[in-house]
Parts: sequence; C-alpha cells; structure tokens
Amino acid sequence: MARRSVAPRGEVPFLHEKQIEAEADLLLAEYGHEHEPILAPPVPLDEIVEFHLHLTLEYKDLKALFGPSECVGVW
Repeated sequence: MARRSVAPRGEVPFLHEKQIEAEADLLLAEYGHEHEPILAPPVPLDEIVEFHLHLTLEYKDLKALFGPSECVGVW
C-alpha cells in the first residue's frame, strides 16, 4: 500500500487538486485497512481524525473568539 506524504513540522505544502484527491484516497484506504472499508458516504470524519490520525477535533464559536466581522462564512 502506498504511504501518504508528510510535510516537515510547521510547513503546509501546496498540493494540486489531483494530489489532494490521491492523498484522500490513501487516507481512506489506510482507515479501511485498519477498520472497515468505506464504500459510500457518509465518511466518519470524526473517527478518522481522532482515532486514525490521533488528532483532537474541536468545535469553537469563531464569532465569539474573533468577532463577526472577522469570520467569513460563519452563521
């Protein structure tokens, strides 16, 4: 199985749309290999983020943090 690329700490590489799709496919394949394959939506994003990538997923009220004029797309 192919491996996802990892950027050096603190750096965010530029990826073309096809690269993003390939990375997403690899991530879903990794998750499916360890758990169960994802054959159709919905994709369990919270499980992938927290249990597969070992990251913390938080929801915050950005309007409360930054003010309404600083938040684009927040209702």
